[in-house]
Amino acid sequence: LTSINIPNSITSIGNYAFEDCDSLTSINIPNSVISIGISAFYDCDSLISFNIPDSISTIEEYAFCDCSNLTSINIPDSVSKIGFYAFINCSSLTSINIPDSITSIEDYAFCDCSNLTSVKLSKNNISFTRYTFDNTPWWNNFCKGKDFVIFNNILLKYNINDNTDSSSVNIPDNISVIGEYAFKDCDELHSINIPNSVSKIEYGAFAHCNKLTSINISNSISTIEDYTFRYCDSLTSINIPDTITSIGNSAFCGCTGLTSITIPNSVISIGNEAFYNCSELTSINIPD
Repeated sequence: LTSINIPNSITSIGNYAFEDCDSLTSINIPNSVISIGISAFYDCDSLISFNIPDSISTIEEYAFCDCSNLTSINIPDSVSKIGFYAFINCSSLTSINIPDSITSIEDYAFCDCSNLTSVKLSKNNISFTRYTFDNTPWWNNFCKGKDFVIFNNILLKYNINDNTDSSSVNIPDNISVIGEYAFKDCDELHSINIPNSVSKIEYGAFAHCNKLTSINISNSISTIEDYTFRYCDSLTSINIPDTITSIGNSAFCGCTGLTSITIPNSVISIGNEAFYNCSELTSINIPD
């Protein structure tokens, strides 16, 4: 199968519909199609270009994964979200224009696009993570020389380098969100101060910071997300402010240095395995 013309009667392309169609070079998708499924064009090695119709609102996960000869992709203004791994390992893709309509690009969406050097991003409420463009020339250049990698007031990543004392970190006052896994595996981090400008700490932000002993959570935070302090095994105590209403799944999992914790009455939910394997925890006050 080298080419296909999809008629106007088609409204949906299902999951895995054209997976491993190695000889497919071109496809015409009409505006009648309102959804393209997960892995729909996975590993279509010969596909060179693709026009996404403006009837599509989401590019699903793995949709164009491993399309190694894809050099051009047109993303229309109708798209608001690009899913996990959507274009991972599209090694011939050199540039991408992200329209203003897109508000979310999920993890690894463009990871391992080894020739991606140009990315045009809008600042229209868009969010992405440190892994969205991981292992691309564009991302490497974007991070180069920066201690704090920031986009749209979101702290995407903290870089440890030889010229910076990374044992104690003060997050800049212009930061509103600490992104997913922003400080993950920062082995030299001992303490961190979070300013009141930060209103959200995302999933796994401080996971595996195994020398982190203290952290100040500002009163502007309402949720401790899933995996936030997972395996911070030097963390001995933490003050949870009374603005916190929820502690997520595995939030403190593996914090083997944690001996006591006081949970304020503001907390109305504690997630699965929130304190799993906190082997030294001897005292905990659970609110009414």
